[in-house]
Amino acid sequence: MTRFQIIKIFNKFKYFFDYFVQQFYFEINNKAFILKIVNLIKKLGFTSTNQAQKQNYIILQICNSQIWNRYFIFKKEKNYKINLFQYLKFLKADLISKKDLFLSFNYSKMKDQIQCDLSKSISKCKKTENLFISLISCNISTQGISKIGEGLSNCINLENLTLNLSTNQIMSQGISNLGQSLLCCTNLKKLQLILNSNYINENGASQLGISLGRCQNLTQLELSMNYCGIGNSDLLLQVIQNKNLKVLKLYLRQTSLEDSGVNQMGNTLLSATNINYLVLDLSQNNITDASAANLAFCLGKSNHLSQLELHLEQIKKIGSKTGSQIFNSLNQNQNLSQLALNLGSLELGEGTFSWFDSAQVRNNMKFLELKLNSNLIDDLCAQSISQSLRSFKNLEELMLFLSFNKISDTGVTDLGQSLQQFESLQSIKLNLSQNLINQQGSLNLISSIQSCKCLKTLVLDLSSNSIGSVGVQTIGRLLRNCQNLTVLSLNIQQNLQDQQAEQTIQTDIPKISKLVQYNLQ
Repeated sequence: MTRFQIIKIFNKFKYFFDYFVQQFYFEINNKAFILKIVNLIKKLGFTSTNQAQKQNYIILQICNSQIWNRYFIFKKEKNYKINLFQYLKFLKADLISKKDLFLSFNYSKMKDQIQCDLSKSISKCKKTENLFISLISCNISTQGISKIGEGLSNCINLENLTLNLSTNQIMSQGISNLGQSLLCCTNLKKLQLILNSNYINENGASQLGISLGRCQNLTQLELSMNYCGIGNSDLLLQVIQNKNLKVLKLYLRQTSLEDSGVNQMGNTLLSATNINYLVLDLSQNNITDASAANLAFCLGKSNHLSQLELHLEQIKKIGSKTGSQIFNSLNQNQNLSQLALNLGSLELGEGTFSWFDSAQVRNNMKFLELKLNSNLIDDLCAQSISQSLRSFKNLEELMLFLSFNKISDTGVTDLGQSLQQFESLQSIKLNLSQNLINQQGSLNLISSIQSCKCLKTLVLDLSSNSIGSVGVQTIGRLLRNCQNLTVLSLNIQQNLQDQQAEQTIQTDIPKISKLVQYNLQ
């Protein structure tokens, strides 16, 4: 088989290879391995991955089949460590010329010798350009990560690196050593570094930031340090010294961050004019409403940002008034075309609740995502949200997460009516599970969705409400009028419906003329 034929097979079954890479991390240039997986897929009777409705079924069958188990590189059995060691020996003999490499040793509890072997194997990747290494919960200490860093320092052609070191025993000195090693990867352009649940303190984070700030060819950085006690580290201040950085994703959930650190972040981001895409997760930290509002104010003034994702979930000191300030501040940034905002579990529904100023039209906003789960939002709050949505005239994709609230028929009807104005809307993802919605509210919502003539993708979760059997049956009939829908996911579980209603909607949904993929629960 020629290389061209292998590439053709790989592209045809790319969905499956992506899945296996994520789950089992085999080396994709191994021709024999590729053919084994292709044969497995064909034995199940499918010829391509375009059959979207059956993808999960195919994967499940392959993973559970006895045939697949014969080729499973390392199984979680008593001889797991032996298999792992044998795989390392394989790597030693087969890494020198590989440009793309995917390695995973998750939960293997590596001993020092195996960590040393892995480091030596990595050091041979002199021609590797794309490297994925996952070492979740492998007993890696400061010494171990320093060794791995030494191996990475030899990867002089590395352009794209993903390194997952979550839930290990890495301390500040080890992460500082790793940062120094990454400086040797002078061609590195994209880095995803996941360090969740390690023993890294404020100084360690700062030292890592200094190193990353000096990686001058780095244009995309994703850094996750959730559940590390880095406190008010100047990590961000150091990172943005890299003036070539365009995309920054920083996850700092539950890191003992306080007001002074958040205020420093806001001021720092104002001056980071090279960054146009920012993801910032500060959830579950000890932040007061004043610092959260100041951060939003700074982000609203950061006109260099075109895409923003901000997570402030489960911060108990942010009340309804501050929530309004955060929304209104972000809305001042007229250059944003994509905004995702997570204010889940803040109890924003208590007290006065006002949202974006609907008088300010936002013609450039194409994507909007609001996560407002578990916020005591009632019909009055839902009406305020609906009014604010009317300012986004040219939305193409809308995602609203409003589960575990107190929205009834009146509120969901208002939300539906706000959708009717979107002439360009192509995708709606709406989660209204665990609310107080009855039959009439659900039907009003579906009737409004029908007005979105450009709509191609609809993901709707109405589970755990009180729609009833008649409501469920009518939803199916109404959705048949959405003639441009190609993708539909509908969850109507636990709505007091009978079996006949479920059978009726299962019959109606496939009759949508252009539908190619659907999931009905």
